[in-house]
Amino acid sequence: MRALIIDDEASISDLAVEYFKLAGHEALSCPDGESALALLRGDARFDVIVLDKRLPGLSGVEVLKALKADARLRDVPVIVVSASVSPGAGAAGLDAADLHLAKPFHPRELAAAAARLAAGRKP
Repeated sequence: MRALIIDDEASISDLAVEYFKLAGHEALSCPDGESALALLRGDARFDVIVLDKRLPGLSGVEVLKALKADARLRDVPVIVVSASVSPGAGAAGLDAADLHLAKPFHPRELAAAAARLAAGRKP
């Protein structure tokens, strides 16, 4: 599995990347939406994307809209992570996400959720 972690909190993205790697997966991180979208324009081969709701510059909502508007990326599962995840998260423009995960989370929980979503991804 290949994962992209988009989070401006280095401690969270570094921990997530390290945990994915320890589990035998490949993971990269980007600190903001602009750099993530630039990376994805050149390399769309990710099995899952972990996206923070609050980012500097483009918000998580804007990044999610861009992902779902791109034919190469729209089927890549997206996990939205945020300290403010709630049952009404869809109303905040995040209803296109495949999963919402509240911070703080255990990296094992994130990796397990990512693996489940990546396994069910459309070819």
